[in-house]
Amino acid sequence: HCEVKTEHPTCSRQHAAFVQDEVIGLCLVDLGTQNGTFVDSAKIAPFTAVPITKDSVVSFAHSTRQYAVNLSFDGEERQKSEMYARITTESAAPDGARGSAESTEHTAF
Repeated sequence: HCEVKTEHPTCSRQHAAFVQDEVIGLCLVDLGTQNGTFVDSAKIAPFTAVPITKDSVVSFAHSTRQYAVNLSFDGEERQKSEMYARITTESAAPDGARGSAESTEHTAF
């Protein structure tokens, strides 16, 4: 369980939620707020799970405070991340060509 108290007047009492997805890992969901939630300066759509990477920067509403995400993992979590990267790369390759996970940006969870 993780709570972040923003104490900013433009933030809702229950503004956003971190969600652990079995396939894509850690995500952030805006809970339908009026002033929005931002990942890497981009406003995310309400009620949509947005992947959070080890380098993500999160902010809420009109607050100027930014939260850097610091994730670390090993073993099974790393294997899931690498598998997701391979699947994403292979499905995005044109005409059956296979890509390399190392040469493609991917989300590490």
